[in-house]
Amino acid sequence: MFKEKARSSAAKAGAKPPAGKKLRVSRGVSPHQTAALANELSRNALSRERYEFLLRVTFGLVIILLISVLTNVYLGTRPTEYRYFAADPQGSIREIEVLKRPVQSDQLVLNWVTPAVTEAYSMSFANHAQQLEDIRLHFTEAGWRGYEQALDRSGFITSLLNNQFVTTAVPRGAPVIVAQGIAGNVYGWRVQVPLLVTFKSTSVNRSQNLMVEVTVVRRPAHENPVGLGIAQIVSN
Repeated sequence: MFKEKARSSAAKAGAKPPAGKKLRVSRGVSPHQTAALANELSRNALSRERYEFLLRVTFGLVIILLISVLTNVYLGTRPTEYRYFAADPQGSIREIEVLKRPVQSDQLVLNWVTPAVTEAYSMSFANHAQQLEDIRLHFTEAGWRGYEQALDRSGFITSLLNNQFVTTAVPRGAPVIVAQGIAGNVYGWRVQVPLLVTFKSTSVNRSQNLMVEVTVVRRPAHENPVGLGIAQIVSN
């Protein structure tokens, strides 16, 4: 009996598979599985790239939105600045300057005021009329009227002509700004200018030290190229 079981087992071991059926042998991953895996990895990579792209776009939009909000806040809290324009009879349009702000630097004011004041105190009996006309540009309308009235009250022109004087003024020190700010709707500076004024004629040669205090204010550029004018001048 034992032999028969052995022969039966050997017969089963050497038996052939049934007709029409193939023996299935495992040889690793099939090409279809490899292609499917590659497609899945490709889709994952594409999804990751899209995510990173959308993340960058979102970050950029947040930055733009933040800049826009800050700009709107700045513009909303910034004081309103008005600009005014005027037209002349010929139809030309020009901007009316706001004169309440100090456009010129202090140094520019000091550099301008010194020669303007020395010219106001330098005069000749022979051509004083032309000299007065030349220095008028340095004054505002009100400042010029005050200057003419001071010349009349002091008798300066009369003494100049009667004695045939030639007066020459030179600075004897640096000008100093003693005050500045808005006065009369315009920005101005009060400046002290020390002068040495010399009176000469055929028989006279004398000098006088003066401390001239000048109020300089802003003027429209079409009235004075520098944008400055003497509103008041007082000598001591």
